[in-house]
Amino acid sequence: MTLAARGRPEATRVGRRAWRLSVVLRLAAVALFAGLWASPAFAAPAPGRPHPANLTPAPRAGSWVTCTVGSYVLSVHDIRPAAGSFRADLWVWSVCPDRRQDPMKLMEFTNANEITKSLTGSEATAGRSYTYMKVTGSFRVDWDTRSFPFDRHRLVIAMEPNDDIHDSRYRPDHENSSYAPDGIPGEWNATSFRLTKSRHTYRTTFGDPALDPHHGSTYDRLEARIDLARAEYNSFVKLAGPVYVAALITLMVFIPALDCVEVMLGRLGLLGAVLFAIVLNMQQSSATTGSETALTLTDKIHVLGLVFTLVMIGINVMTWTTSRHSDEAPDGERRWVITAAVVYAVGNLALITCAAMSG
Repeated sequence: MTLAARGRPEATRVGRRAWRLSVVLRLAAVALFAGLWASPAFAAPAPGRPHPANLTPAPRAGSWVTCTVGSYVLSVHDIRPAAGSFRADLWVWSVCPDRRQDPMKLMEFTNANEITKSLTGSEATAGRSYTYMKVTGSFRVDWDTRSFPFDRHRLVIAMEPNDDIHDSRYRPDHENSSYAPDGIPGEWNATSFRLTKSRHTYRTTFGDPALDPHHGSTYDRLEARIDLARAEYNSFVKLAGPVYVAALITLMVFIPALDCVEVMLGRLGLLGAVLFAIVLNMQQSSATTGSETALTLTDKIHVLGLVFTLVMIGINVMTWTTSRHSDEAPDGERRWVITAAVVYAVGNLALITCAAMSG
């Protein structure tokens, strides 16, 4: 065999080895490129995760749990207009499709000063989760006593879940929600009860990275509303009665004829005491009705009583000034006193009528 013939198999073997090596290198390059493409540095962001280009993902859709929530108000008591609060005892319950949410544990009473939860229980009924609890607490309310004693008020007990509408939603149980008529104080009449649903948006996400900070966070809110109308007038008589007694004393002061300086001075002394008594009673009235800034009906009655007394003081001084040099008793004083008394009575009647119509 010649040398050339011997070199052919050797060249063939070298060529095959080079071809195999090139194939292996190509496969390795393809694998390396595929690995880099699948790495987190090049991969598209996973759904729901923050991405540098979009730190606020779209709200979660269809992941919330809707629970039916109801309330039965057992009693309303310790009504304090001056403190802007009332106390109530009530039962609250919920029916949820599963146990992913427990509204009784995650429920917040947004207008409560303080609450106590007790007698909490839960049952599984027909594939649904039924939970309940008793709540006793003090709740804030904006009392408007400007029309006292013809005032009407709406007592509200507001309930919200701790999760926003993307996780938890409420459906009011209108059929079973109500109140106990004998749980309303005797000096009030309950005119209506409603369990209403609304949505309240806060101008913050409370730091939740899953929400858009520009849109805030929205929560379902249930409100148990009881409308009350005052049914007693004894307190009004106690507050306004002294003013009318003072007006009667003011009129009696003018019974003696103004024929000497002693009578004039005696009148002024009594009328000054009447003014002082009305001012003190007005302060007591404002503290009782809980209206230190607004002008209530009782305040208007006191102001009218002050004006009436000041007018009578003016009549007394004017009569003495014009008749002190005359020996005859002044004949125009009685006419002015009767006119002032009639105007005072009509003014009181108008104030009470307007308050009764607007209350």
